[in-house]
Amino acid sequence: MGTDKDRRRALGLPPDAERVLVFTETSHWDLNWLLTSEGYFRLRVRRNLRQALDALAADPRRVYSVECVFFLRMFYERVPQRRAQIRQFVNEGRLRMMGSGVTTPDTIIPPAELQIRDYLLGQEWLRRHGMDAEPDVAYFPDTFGFSPGLPDVLGAVGVTGAGLCRVDGMYFLGNETESARHFPRPGSTAHLLSNEERITVGTLYKQVSPFEARKVGAALIAKNISHHLETRFSAHPKSWRPLVYCWRGGQRSDDAICSLLPSDPRPR
Repeated sequence: MGTDKDRRRALGLPPDAERVLVFTETSHWDLNWLLTSEGYFRLRVRRNLRQALDALAADPRRVYSVECVFFLRMFYERVPQRRAQIRQFVNEGRLRMMGSGVTTPDTIIPPAELQIRDYLLGQEWLRRHGMDAEPDVAYFPDTFGFSPGLPDVLGAVGVTGAGLCRVDGMYFLGNETESARHFPRPGSTAHLLSNEERITVGTLYKQVSPFEARKVGAALIAKNISHHLETRFSAHPKSWRPLVYCWRGGQRSDDAICSLLPSDPRPR
């Protein structure tokens, strides 16, 4: 979009603003996880898209992103009175396609040709119905790992940038269905409570009292933060910036930020 000044002008940002928070809205619809596609469409997706279209009509500067074509196509076919509105917003870039795939595909098991065809079929559907958007950004909101060949696949379909929600090889706390030994980068996440410690604190919270649970939890968190500072974080240079992720309610992440704020590296 040109220079930094051009981007600020397009977004309506003050030229002297030193920090800018960009808040985005995007869909994240499972095709068939806890419900079938029909179930998700009936209970959630239809209402979500209606609300999104109404919001776009009410505010000409608003943008809503859609991560794949599947449910947009279903809505387009079943709610014909909204078709002109969908075409308009897609072509204006305000109903923004974050990838033109029919789905947000698993990139590990399916072969590269299948992944490219997924994007091709979605793009061709958009073209046939008068939508000329050709996304150059792909969003993978819930993919559990990526093929080493993914950059080549995305390059073949014209994608120049990608947004990922999970990092390859990282063991995420709470993933009790998988053994940590299955992940090639054990310990890459500095947990403030282990699964066992979460169970201990959670049981106290439910069966005794929130106050007793917080006392025990605070002691465990203080011990674990100290351990991380002495081990995982000790060798990082001053330029390294840790990402503090709020896993549930924010209390543990607040403790981590308070511990890291007085010194470099600054947390994010």
